Amino acid sequence: MKQLFSDLWQTPLELRFGTLKSHAYLLEHSEGRDMIYVAEHLPSLDAIKASGRTDHLYLSHNHEITDGLLRAKAALGVPLIGHREMRKYFPKDLTLDGTIETDNSEELGVGLEAIYTPGHTDNNVCHRTSLIN
Repeated sequence: MKQLFSDLWQTPLELRFGTLKSHAYLLEHSEGRDMIYVAEHLPSLDAIKASGRTDHLYLSHNHEITDGLLRAKAALGVPLIGHREMRKYFPKDLTLDGTIETDNSEELGVGLEAIYTPGHTDNNVCHRTSLIN
């Protein structure tokens, strides 16, 4: 993982859906550590697990619901948090452990905010933090 700031790490690019490349981020704060977006590849998951506990995995939208999400949840033992509109997209063997209920913005913890931004899907959430040092 690449450390971007004293409290923020970025996973290597991961190829998804054949053409999409994306990162996941690990944010450390006074209450713990949260992953934003899902890391699917085993080397990334192993590095995250080796670096310490992760308290939550915050999803941005239903396109993150893949076999890799099931693998990440199992590897890290984290609760999955996403917008309430994501629930209908989950398979029977996987579900959200907590929901973002807002149609505007919601504080998720110390310095982390979820902003409901439907468009690409009906359950998009952007994350903003004031914690970066």
